Amino acid sequence: MAITDRERHALICLAELHHLVNVAGPLWPGWEIRSTPLAVYTPGGNAFLLHHPRPVAPFQAVDASELGLTSATTERIGPLYHSAVDLPFLRAATAQPLNGALTGLVPVWLDDDGPARFEAFIALLAREAFQVYGRRWSGGRPSPFPADRYPDLSPVNNALGNVEGRLLQAAWGETDPDVLRTLVRRFCLVRRERRGPLDEALIEYEQHHELHDGLPGYVELLALERGSSPDYRASAEYRRLTGNERYVHGPLLVEQTRAELGRVNLRGQGANRVRFSYTGAAIARFLDRIRPGWQAHLESARANLDRLLEEGVLYDGGDGDEREIVAVLREYGYDDLLEAERLYARQEEARKRELLDSVLRGSGIRISIDVSHLVGTEDWWDRRRGTSLWWDPAHVEKITEHIRVHTRMLTFKSRGTILSFEGLPVVEDRRNKIFHSCLPDGRLNFVGDSQPFSIDRPAEFSEGLEIRCPGLEIQAEAGYLQNADGVLYIKIFQ
Repeated sequence: MAITDRERHALICLAELHHLVNVAGPLWPGWEIRSTPLAVYTPGGNAFLLHHPRPVAPFQAVDASELGLTSATTERIGPLYHSAVDLPFLRAATAQPLNGALTGLVPVWLDDDGPARFEAFIALLAREAFQVYGRRWSGGRPSPFPADRYPDLSPVNNALGNVEGRLLQAAWGETDPDVLRTLVRRFCLVRRERRGPLDEALIEYEQHHELHDGLPGYVELLALERGSSPDYRASAEYRRLTGNERYVHGPLLVEQTRAELGRVNLRGQGANRVRFSYTGAAIARFLDRIRPGWQAHLESARANLDRLLEEGVLYDGGDGDEREIVAVLREYGYDDLLEAERLYARQEEARKRELLDSVLRGSGIRISIDVSHLVGTEDWWDRRRGTSLWWDPAHVEKITEHIRVHTRMLTFKSRGTILSFEGLPVVEDRRNKIFHSCLPDGRLNFVGDSQPFSIDRPAEFSEGLEIRCPGLEIQAEAGYLQNADGVLYIKIFQ
């Protein structure tokens, strides 16, 4: 069986993570990594499934000797199943059901030759595996509130959010109980101040992501710290692969996370999602020192890190709290932060308007695809209602609460319809449920009712509509098309 060196190295890293847990102990009380279904894969290439209770085709059992792995490696990770079929759902690091079992999907990200790539991949494996376990606190429900309405350009929210991150940064390696208590109180006061203008839905959104993004980040850090301990000795296979006895680059990767806390929310950085991975992990580390065994209390705290951290913090509700907030904000340069964020917000709003105009007024054929007939709710990304929307979170711009621009890819699926944008910027209008883009001239292929057709005249199709061109593919059961006023308008029917 042909597998790449990177795939073989990824499986060795996976076995090393099992070795770490066996030697250094569980990364979370009560969590067994061997009970967590995982799929490690190369997009468009080989995929390996393990720990799954019901592996089905196209996955087939594979022997370690076929992969060039030692028996010790496969003994650590258990039975392994392989597929060479290009499975469309294997496109990102996430967790999703696979044959009735929630499964962590981990792409083989070992493309660079950086010295820390193996430790970083082990950390990613730990994070994504724990994502599966962590769904227990949400019952598998999606995020309670989409990021669209989050005030990621609010100068006040960003300036205070940065102060929060730096307070967590100050507590990172602190061991003095009195200093820790002071930092807890200061952090909680600043957070209460920042959340004052936020409604309950937005606060719940923050709490959800600090839990579901932050705790996997905490487990990731714990794996790196334990693996880099002087008392730890890595597995023989990992030592042969790297030439190192332990995770020598682990401290550097941990320090990178600590450093990120000082940058959260600056110029809106990670304001509506990414920062909660850092702050949630930092709060969990905080709790390790002020409340050992806190993990057992997550259920009684309704899976809320805020509630666990605030227990024992007393507020006077008056001048004392106000004076302390003023002193903390002065110490952390809040006024200068606020002015810088105000300037950035003005610049960013202008940039986003220009980006939107560049997509809508681009060269080629302007196209508008109306899917409102398929989608009858606001929450049109919810798979439970028969609709799914996939995009690259690193390449999307929120223009307004209802308008987003995707600059790399977007896939929409609903009731027999598939829209796939690849490398073609697209505007997503959530309110009107329309996708807008500009198609490059030439090589356009339109098929309706199994016959090629021209876009020069209006047409309606009831037995299938198919459009293919560079960057865009459309498949639908029925639809209406009209080319008017320089816009190719397509309304898709069920």
